[in-house]
Amino acid sequence: MAKAKAAWGIEVGSAAIKAVRLERDGADVRVADFVVIPHPKVLTTPDLNIEEMLRISLGSFMQQKSIEGAVVMMGVPGNDGLARFAKLPPIPKKAVPQTVLFEAKQQIPFPLEEVEWDYHLFAADDSPEYEVGIFAILKEKIAQRLSLYKELGLRPGGMTLGPIAVYNAMMFDRDLDKGGKPVIAFLDIGTRASDLVVIEEGRCWTRTFPIGGHHFTEAIAAAFSVPYGKADRLKAEAATHKYAKQLMHAMRPVFDDLLQEVQRSMGHYQSLHPDKPVTQVVGLGSTFRIPGLRKFLSDQLQVEIRRLEEFEKIKVEGSAASDFAANAMNLSTAIGLALQGLGFSEISINLSPVGNLREQVWGKKAKWFIAAAILMCVGSAALFFRPGGEVGKDVPGIVTRVKSKGQDFITQFEEVKKSADDGQRANNMLFLLEDRKVWPWIVSDVNAAIDSTAAVDKDRLKEKLVSGAWDGTGEPPVPYESWSTIELLQLGGKYKFVATPTPHRTVDVTMRIVVPRDGKSAKQFVQQTVLAWLNDNADRKDAPYKIIIPSAGIVPEFGALNAAPGTPGTGSSGGSGAVEETQQPETSGATEGAGTMSGRNKSEGTIDTGGRGRGLGGSAGFGSADPDGASGAGGASAAGGSAEAKKDRKANRVAIKSTAAEPVDIERDAALPSAPNPYAGKPATTVTIKFTVELRPPTGRDIVPAAPGAEGEQPAEGTEGAQQ
Repeated sequence: MAKAKAAWGIEVGSAAIKAVRLERDGADVRVADFVVIPHPKVLTTPDLNIEEMLRISLGSFMQQKSIEGAVVMMGVPGNDGLARFAKLPPIPKKAVPQTVLFEAKQQIPFPLEEVEWDYHLFAADDSPEYEVGIFAILKEKIAQRLSLYKELGLRPGGMTLGPIAVYNAMMFDRDLDKGGKPVIAFLDIGTRASDLVVIEEGRCWTRTFPIGGHHFTEAIAAAFSVPYGKADRLKAEAATHKYAKQLMHAMRPVFDDLLQEVQRSMGHYQSLHPDKPVTQVVGLGSTFRIPGLRKFLSDQLQVEIRRLEEFEKIKVEGSAASDFAANAMNLSTAIGLALQGLGFSEISINLSPVGNLREQVWGKKAKWFIAAAILMCVGSAALFFRPGGEVGKDVPGIVTRVKSKGQDFITQFEEVKKSADDGQRANNMLFLLEDRKVWPWIVSDVNAAIDSTAAVDKDRLKEKLVSGAWDGTGEPPVPYESWSTIELLQLGGKYKFVATPTPHRTVDVTMRIVVPRDGKSAKQFVQQTVLAWLNDNADRKDAPYKIIIPSAGIVPEFGALNAAPGTPGTGSSGGSGAVEETQQPETSGATEGAGTMSGRNKSEGTIDTGGRGRGLGGSAGFGSADPDGASGAGGASAAGGSAEAKKDRKANRVAIKSTAAEPVDIERDAALPSAPNPYAGKPATTVTIKFTVELRPPTGRDIVPAAPGAEGEQPAEGTEGAQQ
């Protein structure tokens, strides 16, 4: 994009419109103007006409500010788009576009003709490898936004994702591309979703997850039975409200959900960059004003978290300085957009349709087109007039024939193109269904191998329950020394494409279990149960793979699991850490990893699930939620209409009226109960079993490598392991 003298960066958020105008000041920039226009109602308000609300807010902006003579850059929320990062093999620079196109087809879960997409290459001077960031959004979503903007006379010169704008702003303001800078993560908590942007030596990695300020508001509205608008005001006043403790208790579940997503995101990044840990997190967005949130995340993540209070290079002088500083934590996206408009951005992707950009260029040159058209008309008319004033009526026959033949060619081309597009789309849909059964089969096989040991325990427990000797609570009637049930701690799979000698695909499976045995007895027990099942079921005709049994057999890794006697839910420092892991906040579902795993012939991908797969006698765990759905937050119930729920809400309102303001301590006021530890003071062994399954060849087509010229195993990016 050509460097302009002035640019507006406009972020259309769910709570407000944030806009900043930057102007060139030599080699630097200065803030010429800025504005924050809150919507009359937050766009997440139920039953709200969002388009009408945006017309009011954007119309107010167009009345207050002039955009003449400035480039306009608009932001797209991170949850409306898609960002993927992948490493490319060492290839010549001229081969990069074709390789990126191939990678885009693998990474974007839609046909490319249905999305607007762009990419950015990250390259180091001392390395021949490239890392590519691929960014996309559905054309339908872009068209909806552009239609509304055009209606209001707003014609953006470019559109980019919000997290990329945050990256550009922080890179410019803090010079994070220079050597010796720490790895910093910027956590931008928006209204609908949050963006985690990690900057490491100038490189960018982002992830968006669907938890934001809206979810805190919903928790308050549900807990206290107040309208959404009033709940939003209570959230904003939580820091000074005299009933802060009750408000914090209502929001506690959302604190935990947010923590889980941040842990998952940072864990995913750490798995891709194990030697470059995040040393600092900077919080953006008004949600960070909720009391205790920053301390809670910092304590749980064991990473320093600061709020963005001011910018280092981008400042405002004079009377507007204090207003700008008060809104600093909400203006990063708008500043990043304006920097891209001025040509100061590190990543200059543009997701605006080509037709929209062409329309703007033509609009600027309209007067020249009109003049050229007039001259062309005059010149053409002169050719058809004879000296005597007669218009020539004869057109050479060859011209008519060539024109007709050309039209036939165009018609034939369009028919062939349409047929090819339909065929390719059908093939892509079929390929999506390929290998969809592999992971469910692996999970089923692991469960079957574990279940082979639990039959005796289940029968004993069932007999006791039927006879009334045990009511299902307290200590199980089966002595610990007789337990034969295995507990699944973790299950993961690593997909690989192997090109030589014969192309084939494999999944390296890792399962981690706890056996209620110690030493030699644990080894013998695992050998006779789990490993015996894997050996007996290695090759089945109905399975989509076969289990590879090495000549030396599958060799597990054993480790003692120690726990402090009489201390449920805690693990000693000398143990493997498995018990301690069960106390960490659990996450569920690998959003990115699962998407990568389902790719057709991706070189390598990872899916990781785990957690308390089985308890005693095949139980799913040692505690369960209330079957009626009671949330416990402020006495609110999911049912919402029962007499008990109304009674709880009334009691909660009484509590609010009778409680004075106190300092908020999340762990004290809304602490989570500890999970029991069945192994406390008892012998137990952790066992890690690794084996490989080879996928059966696809039907009707050949296996192809993950990238042009790829051989053997290739590392995959954008995958994620989820600790569950």
